[in-house]
Amino acid sequence: MKVKYVLKILLLIVLAAAFVAGTAYFIGTRMAYSKGETQRFVKQLGAGINVGNSLDVYDADVKEGLFEEAWGNPPLHKDLFKTIRAAGFKTVRIPVSWGDHVDDGFNVDPAWMSRVHEVVDMALDSGLYVIINSHHEPWRSLVTRNDAWIRYRNMLLWRQIAEEFKDYDERLLFEGMNEPRLIDSEMEWTDGDAGLKGFVNELNGDFVDTVRATGGKNSDRYLLVTTYAGKATDATVMVLKDFLDERKKDRRLIASVHMYMPYSFAQDEDGTDKWDQENPDDLKDIELGISSMMILRDAGYSVMLTEYGAKDKGNDEARIAWATYYAARCNYNGIARIWWDDGSDYALIDREKLVWKNTELNAIAAYSKE
Repeated sequence: MKVKYVLKILLLIVLAAAFVAGTAYFIGTRMAYSKGETQRFVKQLGAGINVGNSLDVYDADVKEGLFEEAWGNPPLHKDLFKTIRAAGFKTVRIPVSWGDHVDDGFNVDPAWMSRVHEVVDMALDSGLYVIINSHHEPWRSLVTRNDAWIRYRNMLLWRQIAEEFKDYDERLLFEGMNEPRLIDSEMEWTDGDAGLKGFVNELNGDFVDTVRATGGKNSDRYLLVTTYAGKATDATVMVLKDFLDERKKDRRLIASVHMYMPYSFAQDEDGTDKWDQENPDDLKDIELGISSMMILRDAGYSVMLTEYGAKDKGNDEARIAWATYYAARCNYNGIARIWWDDGSDYALIDREKLVWKNTELNAIAAYSKE
């Protein structure tokens, strides 16, 4: 009898161990599967292009015409999106500024919401994935003493946007913020301090919770969350990683960062117009940014470079070499990228004539590794 009892106990122990191991394997496999699904989705987005300085116009004195024309671009229209898709781009990011289109209760003007809706439909109908965001928003400057007021308005805004598009499928993505920072301060374009970076994570969390709470297809829509000032540095990315680690159950979150490196070449009007892949100094800042993004990738999170680009200084040969390097490094590391086209200094396409300014540069910007 004693031997039988011992055998039964041993059998139960073996079965229990197998159950625990199997459960752990299932959970681990499921988490890995979920991570993989998000990364596969981001890969589908391919390479993208912004249509900046249009719906993101703000603080403009508009007496005639459409608000989106105030910075010199024509109104967005369906033929533009068709041309973008035909060129090989798979994704379009449509920056939108909302603060000039709300009443005292922070209710969005129905006419403005209708225009955003119309543009989103144009882009989707052209076969593109679409990202809309909350772009130039001075009211969201990270003044910590106003944190409750800022958080409330951010949630109120995103509740309205989410409700408007709650029935749209996963081809529409939401991006909570663009380069959130303490505007007009010494901290504005730094990595931020602990308080500012923590504030960004609070706003990221409010954005995610608000969108998810509206239900419909927003329950599992892909959402983009970002770093302080949208920067890709170890200091900013590690804080975003903390946020993503806390939200492991929500596997449809994507990290969004910006990178215009090296600054002297890509952004500074008074900087250099030369870039050389053989020059280590020209590669250093790019590689530091890629390395920071890989902190997230190595942790299993998907990353999108939602803005990058090089200002046109009449130096197409150097810009082509630069863009080729970005494309290769991002494609190799599984980082989706979206060129910043503002219709002027960074423009790839002439929005009036619908022709590409440099077909070779355009082809490189549109290339994504299948």
